[in-house]
Amino acid sequence: MLDKKTLLRRVRELAVAGQSEQAERELLVAQSALELTASADDRLFLANQLAQFYSLPMSQNLGEAEKYFLQCEAISPSPYRLYQTAMFYFYCRKDYSMTIAKADEIKDRWDRVDNGSYYSSLVLKGHSLMALGNIDIAKQVLDELLGMIKSSPAGLPYGDEMNLIPETIPNPDLTELSREILRHTVSRIRAPEYAQRARTLLQEWETQP
Repeated sequence: MLDKKTLLRRVRELAVAGQSEQAERELLVAQSALELTASADDRLFLANQLAQFYSLPMSQNLGEAEKYFLQCEAISPSPYRLYQTAMFYFYCRKDYSMTIAKADEIKDRWDRVDNGSYYSSLVLKGHSLMALGNIDIAKQVLDELLGMIKSSPAGLPYGDEMNLIPETIPNPDLTELSREILRHTVSRIRAPEYAQRARTLLQEWETQP
């Protein structure tokens, strides 16, 4: 049986000490030892740890990270795992096309069974579309986000949209939709920092002619 706490503590100690190669070896040895006999939960844990490890600046290997993120999906094909891969494509690879494709895959495969993961992936999709200059499709994403917000007064990861709205609200084609999203979410955001950002941004734009 995998002692996760001990393994994590050991890997973190090595990483803090600047011994990334040894930390990597610890993870790979554990994975190799349990590859055939471990439960799906243990295999998922190790694949996820390796995916995160190879995403870190001090030990970055994006090819290996992608391999293990996809392995996580294979072990546990859930919306959340696809969202984790979407975050990898967006933040680490800065591959906006793959981010969009992964967000669409969540919708196509699960039809929003996990609204939270899909909501967060839509935010990344909106970011990616803005980066690619696809304003018309970004508007469709904002429409879909607003529809989810209106139909789900609770249970969504409110605050995630604040990573997108500051980017969309100055665009004349997206301003009104962005404002409406802010109006509906500002009172639902739990994180104080994001809630304050939302209130400030809404107040700034509400006072403009």
